[in-house]
Amino acid sequence: MQITLYWKDLEIIEVRKIKENKYVSTLSIENITKAEEDGFPVALIQNVKLIDNKMPNIILDRIPSAEYLSSVLKDTENVEKSILEYINKTRCKRVTDYITLVAK
Repeated sequence: MQITLYWKDLEIIEVRKIKENKYVSTLSIENITKAEEDGFPVALIQNVKLIDNKMPNIILDRIPSAEYLSSVLKDTENVEKSILEYINKTRCKRVTDYITLVAK
């Protein structure tokens, strides 16, 4: 699983699941600098760990809970797949900001 966070059209963070409950985050320094100049609040990513047992909070905060997804989606056996489909369908876009998510 791979989830990428964008600010407008700039890739900011790429998060990959490498093992069960092991996530690796890669930051694009060049794009973060450009995004910051364009208004990106860098404080949102200051606590992102390179390797962690959970996905970064900036991404988790945009994804509905597994329980909610299970209640509204048909494929309840594969919650991870449902999450990826939800991300790609909605981009987890909010009206109030320029952050979007893309999943692979």
